[in-house]
Amino acid sequence: MSYLVLLVIVVLLYIMIGDKTILLRETSLLNKKKDITNLIVLLLAFVPMVLIAGFRSADIGTDTKTYITIYRDLYNYNGDLIKLINNTVQYRKNPGWTILFKFISDIFGDSPRVYILCSSLIIYLLFMIGLYFYHKNIKHGVIVFLLYFYLPSLNGMRIFIAFGFVFLGIVCKLNKKSLISLLLIFIAFTIHKTAIIGFFIWIIMSVEWNERRFLSYSTVGSVILLILLPLFIKYFANFFGDYSHYLTDKSSGFSVGGKSVVYQIFFISLLIYGWEVLKTYPAIDSNEKKYIYSLMVLNVTEIIIAFAGFQSWYLLRIKNYFAISSLLLLPTLSQYKVKHKNLLLFVGYAILLFGFIYTIVGNYGNVLY
Repeated sequence: MSYLVLLVIVVLLYIMIGDKTILLRETSLLNKKKDITNLIVLLLAFVPMVLIAGFRSADIGTDTKTYITIYRDLYNYNGDLIKLINNTVQYRKNPGWTILFKFISDIFGDSPRVYILCSSLIIYLLFMIGLYFYHKNIKHGVIVFLLYFYLPSLNGMRIFIAFGFVFLGIVCKLNKKSLISLLLIFIAFTIHKTAIIGFFIWIIMSVEWNERRFLSYSTVGSVILLILLPLFIKYFANFFGDYSHYLTDKSSGFSVGGKSVVYQIFFISLLIYGWEVLKTYPAIDSNEKKYIYSLMVLNVTEIIIAFAGFQSWYLLRIKNYFAISSLLLLPTLSQYKVKHKNLLLFVGYAILLFGFIYTIVGNYGNVLY
C-alpha cells in the first residue's frame, strides 16, 4: 500500500498550491479556455486515481474477489441473458450491472484486471463528468473526492458505480434536466438496489427551498426522520431481502463507525459555511440560493443518518448517497468570502485528511473504509 502513501503527498501538494495556480480557477460557461483548463485539472487528478485503483491487487476491497468470480461466470455464460437475470438472485438484484459487464466481458475477456480496471474507469469517469459540467470551483470537489470517497471506492465498486450515476443525476437536476436526472437515477437503481435512495434525493431537489423550509426540515423534519428511520429499515429489509444482512452487521469500533462520526465535523462545517454565505449575501441569485439550500438539506440528512446508524454497515453505506452532495456544495460555497471561510475550510480539510491518513496507516485487512 506504499503507493497510497504517495497519494497523501499528492493531496497535500494539491491543497497547498491549489489557490496559487491558474489551473484551478473556477470555470465560466462564457470562457471556453477555462473549461479546457478545468478539464485538464480533472484529468490530472482522476487519471492517477484510475491507474492506482485499476492496477491494484484483487485482494484489496471487500467485494472484489466475489465480483471477479461473478464476472468470470458472466463471461462463460452463452445462453439467454434475460433468462439468467430472471432466474438467478445475484443477477436479478443488479440487472444493469449484469448487462454492462456481460458486454464488457464479451469484448475484453474474463481477466480480473479487466473487471477491476473497467469498474474503476466507470466510477471515476462518472464523477469527473459530474464535476466538469457543474461549472464551479472544481478544485474543492476533487480534493473532497480524493480524501473522503477514493479509498472506500476500492471496496464496494458496484455501489460506487451507483453513487456515480446518482451524483450525475443530482448535477443534471441542478442544471434543470429533470428527466435525464431521473433516468440516471433509474440506471443507478439497476446497478445497486440501494440507489432507490436517489429518487428521494430527486424529490428533495425538486422542493423550492428557502430559509423557513430549511430550518423546519433541519429541526422538526430531522426528528421525524429519526423516528421513521427504523420503520424505513424494516420495510427496506422486507423489500430487498438480499441486503437484509447489512441491517444486523455491526461496524468495527472506531475504525468504521467512530471515524464516520468524526467525519461529521466536516459536514457540520459545511452547514456553518453555507449558513454564513446565505446570511452574508442575502441578494444572491435565487437559483443559486435554491441550489445551496437543496445541497444543505442533503448534507443535514447525511449527518442524521451518520449519527443514527454509526454502528450499522447498511446505514454507513447509504449515507454516502447524501454525502456526495458535498462534492457540489463546497465548490459552490467556496466562491463566496465569509468571515470564517478559512477556518471552516481548514477544520473540514483537517478532518478529511486525518481520516485519509488513518485509513492508510491502519489498512486493516485491505478493507479501506
